[in-house]
Amino acid sequence: MKAHYKYFIRGTILTVLVVVCLATWTKILIPKYYYNTTWATTATYQGFYEMEKGTVDVLFLGSSHAAAAFNVQQLYNEYGITGYNLGCEQQNLLVSYYWLKEALRFQSPKAVVVDLLALFEWWKEEPLNSTESCTRKAMDYMKWSPVKIEAVKDICSIDKNQFALSYYLPNIRFHTRWGELSEDDFASDLSSHYELKGFCPLAGKSGYTEYRPFEERDSDNIVEPVGVMENYLNRMIGLCEEKGIKLILVKTPTVGVSVEKYNMIKKIADEHNIVYYDFNESQLYNKIDFDFTVDMHDATHGSISGSIKIMDFIGDVLMNTCSIKGKYDAQWEQTKSFYESVLNEYNMVHTTDIYDYLKMINDKRYSLFISAKDEASVSLNEEIISLMKKLGLNFELAGQYRASYLAVITEEDVYEDIGKERLEYYGTVRDGIVRFELASAGAESGDVSSIKIAGEECSKNQRGLNIVVYDNLLKRKVDSVAFDTFAPELTALR
Repeated sequence: MKAHYKYFIRGTILTVLVVVCLATWTKILIPKYYYNTTWATTATYQGFYEMEKGTVDVLFLGSSHAAAAFNVQQLYNEYGITGYNLGCEQQNLLVSYYWLKEALRFQSPKAVVVDLLALFEWWKEEPLNSTESCTRKAMDYMKWSPVKIEAVKDICSIDKNQFALSYYLPNIRFHTRWGELSEDDFASDLSSHYELKGFCPLAGKSGYTEYRPFEERDSDNIVEPVGVMENYLNRMIGLCEEKGIKLILVKTPTVGVSVEKYNMIKKIADEHNIVYYDFNESQLYNKIDFDFTVDMHDATHGSISGSIKIMDFIGDVLMNTCSIKGKYDAQWEQTKSFYESVLNEYNMVHTTDIYDYLKMINDKRYSLFISAKDEASVSLNEEIISLMKKLGLNFELAGQYRASYLAVITEEDVYEDIGKERLEYYGTVRDGIVRFELASAGAESGDVSSIKIAGEECSKNQRGLNIVVYDNLLKRKVDSVAFDTFAPELTALR
């Protein structure tokens, strides 16, 4: 008996060790998408599970169009309405349906807002109308429950190229990632950042001038939806009806829409007595004063300024049509300052005024890298010198015609150097994790500016002061700009 007991104990210990090793291996191998990437899908879904139960009044779903448009902190700041954005890159309507079903295990929303890009043909060769990798991004971080089991079953029955075991044991799918693992696969600090609650802020301005909103009267024709997607939209409609949730259908501004698609969605909405708002329809587009050239990040995704305009309209609908009242909630109050920093960065990357810029980057959250090229001293004035000194620099470049100049301001140290010869400096930020290399040469010593961070050349390499801003908290470059401090106009170049 003692021998059998000893074998049992050994077997149990071995089994536990195998399970722990397998779980650790799987956790490391699953790709992670935090705030240092454009689409922070991991942060979206991990963050959702951190929300207090029963506190989210509005859920938002859809593809990256939804992730970039539904700015839930802005909604709270303006209306006091608590929302969470469950949108993600290439989210098809099967994924939307199952994330809605999953969310209802934890929250009791009064309204659900869904962007319907995925209702129509999108990825023609894909059975789920989106790529397998993006389906995985959304599903891998859903907790295991009967909801996920049902979702995996549906995914694999529709897309025969996917198999259920790879969801249960993701290391099967991602075993080849060993050669591309990064800091994020081992460090946990970024996993605690989900302040934007699913919203993905995009700071670009598209400049796209060919877009035109459509007129509702342009055509009576319709475009047929993808059958599988229509099925899951109908299931979402049924689920919301069953739970007494107000469902709002939306299409955010983008190219590739048409009045024929609008007519199809309007037909579905009317059949189910659901409201539908298409921001590509000219009356609504003009009502919110949308400008495609500046309120879009690119031709398909809204920018931060666009999200503010869209949320102002949706907030009014939620309050006055859905009768959702604003309230105080510490979870949204506590993230106001983080959101303000996002707005500050949006303004920073678009400002061309050197005085405003130097004030904006004076933040302990940033590491600053400065490298002069050609001639950078002639148009320096007392105000610029004062602002540079407030950053912690001596900044004795004024009067040093065609001099080389380097400066690095980090959490740990401030370094600067000036001279007539080519200057070089290298070091690390974030406790030795990220390496940087700088070079500066005036017009007579090489005429170059170089600022490399983690091996990537970031300097604009233009005449004057080249500045790179790095966010220590979110582990990413925020901006790169050159101010021509030789010319009296102090022109900015990005």
